[in-house]
Amino acid sequence: MLDPQIQKELEPLEQQMQFELRRSERKRKQLSKYLEEDYITLKDSGEPQNFSEAMESFEKGEWIKVMEEEMNSLHENHTYDLVDLPKEEKP
Repeated sequence: MLDPQIQKELEPLEQQMQFELRRSERKRKQLSKYLEEDYITLKDSGEPQNFSEAMESFEKGEWIKVMEEEMNSLHENHTYDLVDLPKEEKP
């Protein structure tokens, strides 16, 4: 704890240091070159949530193609390596 005399000397300094915050008056620019009405809202229900839903969709062929591309990419990038399961482990 500070000495009362030092505390008294610091009080005027603390009062001088206090200031009121103010908001900027700068005009905001539009962040996008497109208007808000030009955007499309995507729904969560637009894509299959699992393999079964993908195979039941009208775009089944496209989903299969995309899945194969993803699997090839994972393989080419050595994201994982297939190994034999140790004898003491169950699959």
